[in-house]
Formats: sequence, C-alpha cells, structure tokens
Amino acid sequence: MTKLGISDELLEALHEDVEKYKNPMDFVWVIALLAVGAASVLALTFGSMDSSSWVYNLLCFVAFATIVAGLIILLVNKKSYRYKGSRSMVTHYGIFCENGSDNRLLNAFNNGDWKAISSMTTDIETGLRLDVLVSKDRKYCVCRPMRYVPFDFQPMADLRRLDEKEAAAVMAELEKQDK
Repeated sequence: MTKLGISDELLEALHEDVEKYKNPMDFVWVIALLAVGAASVLALTFGSMDSSSWVYNLLCFVAFATIVAGLIILLVNKKSYRYKGSRSMVTHYGIFCENGSDNRLLNAFNNGDWKAISSMTTDIETGLRLDVLVSKDRKYCVCRPMRYVPFDFQPMADLRRLDEKEAAAVMAELEKQDK
C-alpha cells in the first residue's frame, strides 16, 4: 500500500464529499517564527551591542534562521483533505496489483471480493493499481481500479463508494499485506 496525493481530477469528482483543509496550527508556527525573527531584528537594530560580540552574531543567526524557516513553512504548507461529513482526514492509497490481472481485478472490484484483490497485490509498482480513498474514521471510502496508459493512470471503472463495513473489510485485508 502506497500513499498517493489526491489529484485535482479526483478532487473534482469528489467535491461533494471531500474538501481541502489547511491546519490552522501550521499558521501559528509561521507567526511565532516570524515574530521571533522580527524581535531579533529589532534587538539588532536598536540594541547597543558591539558587532563583533557573540550575542550580536547569535541574534543575527536567530533572526535569519527563524524568518527563513517561517517563510519556508508558509510556502511549502502541505494540503490535507477531509471528509465533509465527519471532518475526518482522508488518505489516498494506491494498491499495486500483479501485471496481467486486469480482468481478475475488475471482476473482484465489481463483486466486492476484497480477499481476491489482496491476493493480487504486489510490493513493486506495476501498471495496475486499486486506488482507495479512506477517511481516518472509516466513515468514507471510495475506490476504483486504474491501469497505466503511457504517461498516466486511467480509470478502468467508475468510483465505487463503500459503506463502513466494506471500508473496514478492505482496509483489514490491505493492512494484512503491509505486515
């Protein structure tokens, strides 16, 4: 099982159920780092220190490091996704299956035979995978089989929404494979 990012195409298909989410605590860290950096710059500007003292050099380092760290966190702030119903975080997994098992995967997917799918999984990345998006609380789960067509994975079937019981069964089978 490999964690994947949620593509814009997939997010568009799930827009009624899944939303982008940015953790407010990430911004608290940015504000705190920028405040420490600004305070260090003010101490350097208005302080009466010799520019060769170790305190002056330490303040220069703290000002530079905290401001750069705050800006990097702000610019690289990761996007998370959550299920609108329960506000639980959603993770996108790609389960790679053996090459040549296209029909078996499609039949198992259509029939909800998750044990058959788990018997087809492989640790190496292949041209065949089952995409599973599941919320942390398992109240939301959708999946679909995908086939690699040069330069991108293309769906083999429509998204299938699973109930809590099916989601638990899928994840239990797939977690067995990770152990």
